[in-house]
Amino acid sequence: MKRNKLDNKIEAYLNYNYTKQTASTYMNRITKFIDVFPNYRTLGLSDIEGYFLTLKKRSDSVSYRKVSLAAIKALYDCLLNAKMIKEHPCKLLYIKESSPKGKNFEALFGMDELEQTWTLREERFNNMVQRNKVIIGLLIYQGVSSRELVNLTLSDIDLDAGTVRVKGSTRTKSRTLELKPKQVNTCLLYTSP
Repeated sequence: MKRNKLDNKIEAYLNYNYTKQTASTYMNRITKFIDVFPNYRTLGLSDIEGYFLTLKKRSDSVSYRKVSLAAIKALYDCLLNAKMIKEHPCKLLYIKESSPKGKNFEALFGMDELEQTWTLREERFNNMVQRNKVIIGLLIYQGVSSRELVNLTLSDIDLDAGTVRVKGSTRTKSRTLELKPKQVNTCLLYTSP
């Protein structure tokens, strides 16, 4: 059977069994699959698994791969229905991987970008420059939360030991954190008159 006739048969099957949008999406993914595997009727499960491994290595999202798998399953359902193949090679294939939830950590600042905030914009009041550098340093290097930062006092900073003591709360324990050498210098400049 020629490609155009087969495409029409697949498209008719998809339009009959799925919504217009789903049929269109599936046809798009099926076309991409057939372009990679012109001999798709003779493929086995391991070939199809290899295809999805390639998609994963290409960094296609989990949802993209799941939709592609559903489209390929629909293709083989159509071929089974038309008696063009004898068995469905990927009927029991599932993608168990879940989509990442929560924060997109790739979109967060790296250490180099965070350290650029160390060089602050020009402050209106000269005595605020050192204070803001101390605050930003504690946020960057010690990972102090804003609530912990508000509760800090100058007596919590031990410049001789190069540490800062963070008070505990109902959710966190108190802890002593080491300061970086450049933070100690900044703290000295801030605390000295």
